[in-house]
Amino acid sequence: MRFNLADRSVSRDDRGPALAKSPVVLVAGESRRLAATIDFGRNRWSVTYGAEALWTDQPLTARTGVAFDLGDITVAWRIAAPGAPGDNFLSFDNYRAAVAEPITLLLQPRDQSVVAGQPAFFTVAAAGAPPPQFQWQRRTTAGSTFSDLAEGSDYAGVRSPKLTVRSAGVAMNGYVFRCVISNGQAAVLTSSAAVLTVGKATQTLAFIDPPQDRPFSPQPIGLRAVSASGQPAVFSVLGGPARVEGNQLTLTGLGTVKISASVPGTDSLSAVASVEHTFTVFKAIPVITWNPPAQVAAGTVLSAAQLNATAVPGGGAFVYQPAVGTALATPGPVQLALKYSPAAADAATYESISVTRVVLVGGVAGAPLIVRQPVSQKVPLGAPVSAEVVAVGDNLAFQWFKDDVAVNGATKPFLVIAAFAASDAGTYRVEISGGGVKVSSQPAVLSLAGAEISAVHAVVGTVSPSSATVTIRNTLSYPGTPSGLGWSVLIPRGWSLAAVSGQTGEVAPVIGTTDVLEWAWTTVPAGLVSFTYTLSLPAGESGVRSVSAFVVLRGAGEGGALTKVLVRPDPLPVARGRRHDVDVNGDGRISLIELTRLIELYNTRNGTARTGAYSVAAADSEDGFNPEPRRAVAVVATLNRHHSADTDLDGKLSLTELTRVIELYNSRTGTTRTGDYRESEGTEDGFAPGP
Repeated sequence: MRFNLADRSVSRDDRGPALAKSPVVLVAGESRRLAATIDFGRNRWSVTYGAEALWTDQPLTARTGVAFDLGDITVAWRIAAPGAPGDNFLSFDNYRAAVAEPITLLLQPRDQSVVAGQPAFFTVAAAGAPPPQFQWQRRTTAGSTFSDLAEGSDYAGVRSPKLTVRSAGVAMNGYVFRCVISNGQAAVLTSSAAVLTVGKATQTLAFIDPPQDRPFSPQPIGLRAVSASGQPAVFSVLGGPARVEGNQLTLTGLGTVKISASVPGTDSLSAVASVEHTFTVFKAIPVITWNPPAQVAAGTVLSAAQLNATAVPGGGAFVYQPAVGTALATPGPVQLALKYSPAAADAATYESISVTRVVLVGGVAGAPLIVRQPVSQKVPLGAPVSAEVVAVGDNLAFQWFKDDVAVNGATKPFLVIAAFAASDAGTYRVEISGGGVKVSSQPAVLSLAGAEISAVHAVVGTVSPSSATVTIRNTLSYPGTPSGLGWSVLIPRGWSLAAVSGQTGEVAPVIGTTDVLEWAWTTVPAGLVSFTYTLSLPAGESGVRSVSAFVVLRGAGEGGALTKVLVRPDPLPVARGRRHDVDVNGDGRISLIELTRLIELYNTRNGTARTGAYSVAAADSEDGFNPEPRRAVAVVATLNRHHSADTDLDGKLSLTELTRVIELYNSRTGTTRTGDYRESEGTEDGFAPGP
């Protein structure tokens, strides 16, 4: 910088005058002090000549005229040519200068779409000197102007390049955001506007134990469904013979019924329009109540007092054989038969059914009456076998004989040999005592059967806790062609026949039959019979049940010998996996909603202390349990039933127990989480991950 006292001007780097005043008059021999003052804190400079101010409070500028900051500066006066007026100038050595740069916007904020309750982020990037400063602004859907945002519960980083919307609510849908950028030197810039779109989260809805294929019943069926919001579901019938009022479904006929559940949305969750479920209604088996006398005197005439059956549904036609008015003259057992046909109003929904009862005519009151005689059997070596008799009477006692020698300890209506040996072959009978009378059964021959006879049955596929049916495949092979064949199956109480396929013979049980299923072939195929049947299982049942079956073959000719063969394995176990209490809908998997329910029980508190206490629900709850906030931490409850997750049976859910269920929830097939579980012996809770 050069000061010219002749014309009182100042120039930068000899590029010409920048500031000028009227010339200074110099007097020969006169001494004045020329002083330059630079205020680096304020970036200002002043020059005095003696007492006269030549330039005052002028800005320090660079060549371009832009203000700049000076750092470490060494100042020195220099005289280019002593004695030459105007050649004195001020020199600045060893200085640093940071020149201000205009703001450049490098990244614009972008529109954001999030689900309600999630955070949203808007980002800008800018460069300049001094460093840019930021201020985020917002325009609401109801407003027309932008306003500055303040740091708080809704927003973070309002004066930074990144704005965080902490938890976007549905009310923020359509909000517009922008950022104002400045650095105190260059022009202020405003970013482009970005729109926030906030959508509702997807809500889940699922049926809990929905109706499965079932026989018709007029009794209402309670429908249940669980939603993420906890709001009650709205049920409707989409098709089929049924109607619904609230959550009560009433069947009106036979066929396929399709029902749906829906739930309205909330501020943060979307509505579920429809979750559907379909099941089939088939004809029901009437329930017959009929208890004729077990014994009557010879010559008794049957009356309405003996033929007095009732049925559910009521009404209908009862046809007895023998009919009312028939005299029972011949002593001995007499079979009474009843055929029930539902009334016209019920014929569409109930099957016709036939039942029998046995009455002893004559004889001594209370004396034994053999209803079913033991049968001869050919038994494979090492196979189990049983001989049995069915009798009625008072205080009956039994004693089995082999080749007319009493069998030690054989005092039951049945005789069981666990593994048939050659020494077990012989003629068996049973003596039955009661009412002061002793009778003997017909003899039954147990003999070794050739290995050529094979009767087997097996469960088809797997049976999960949610399975409504089980299918059993049956195969019988034998030499030659018997003159008759019978297959009998004893099924668990509450199970019923749902379907039959294959070589099912001339006589077969009707759909809906319970307890005992019987097939008969009068025209027997040569060498092999194969068929399957499907059983309906009661809802909510778990564990292992057994199915037993035996086959009776009659040899060729009118008096052909009977061969009885147990169907192996005997019994056939049907393992319907035990359902974990967390698995509310019984599908053999643990879902997020079901896990959330367990977490709710785990978070039960007594005051401020988390206890995890629960109780058995007196009324319906989704899993049969309720939180128990009244129970203190130290109390160990004795319950009549414990939650499957409560492995130490203390009536409380611990973190370890919750973690175990989370392990089952995280069960995977490959990389896909399935939540499958199964029963497993030897684990802390009796379950293991996996199908």
